Amino acid sequence: LPADALFTPGQAELKSADLLSEVLDQLVKYSGATVSIRSHSDNQVDAIAARDYTLAQAHTLARYLARTLPDEYRWIHVGMGQSEPAVHIDDAVALQNNRRIEFLVVVR
Repeated sequence: LPADALFTPGQAELKSADLLSEVLDQLVKYSGATVSIRSHSDNQVDAIAARDYTLAQAHTLARYLARTLPDEYRWIHVGMGQSEPAVHIDDAVALQNNRRIEFLVVVR
């Protein structure tokens, strides 16, 4: 998901949960799963600051989803910062593509 749709860049306060309804619809199918939430940033801020705020974003999402979903899940939240860019170009579109949220679901 595009992080910019959920958060103001550099911030960890959820500005809209509209996109998360699709995530919720999918996660309900995997009750008891382990869900890893990985937040990524672009390279326009300090690497340590990027790691810190992406960790906070992932934590915010895990808390929101845990409160909203009816069943128990295991949550892993990871702040990737700028360590794994989707694109290695510094134009506005590429930077926006690098600011993203990834969900990985592991079912037992």
